[in-house]
Amino acid sequence: MLVLTLLPGMFVLWPGFIQREAVWLALGVGAYFTPTLWSLFRWRIMPGLHTWGSKVLAVAVSVALPVALLNGPVMPLRLVCALQLLVAAEEVAILGRMPGHSGHAPTVYTRRTGRTGRTGAVG
Repeated sequence: MLVLTLLPGMFVLWPGFIQREAVWLALGVGAYFTPTLWSLFRWRIMPGLHTWGSKVLAVAVSVALPVALLNGPVMPLRLVCALQLLVAAEEVAILGRMPGHSGHAPTVYTRRTGRTGRTGAVG
């Protein structure tokens, strides 16, 4: 939900940056929300998949966005926005394989094989 608070602030503080990078930002934000909207439409619940890809991109965007906003190179941010499409595609694939909402799925492979990626007893 940080994205929901970050976007209005960016419009106010960096309108020039938003105009220059509008296509990339729209691509990244659209891809970011697609799995969530699909899950809300399908089950009326937030997905909470926490895939490996989404975790990596969360760290990557936390570095790439401030660098780009502070007049650094924008290519890392553009790369993160493009990679967000792949992460969204994986999450939609995971959601498509789920008969109902069942929470954690680190990759589409683990969802397909039934493995959760977790070991040991739950206690």
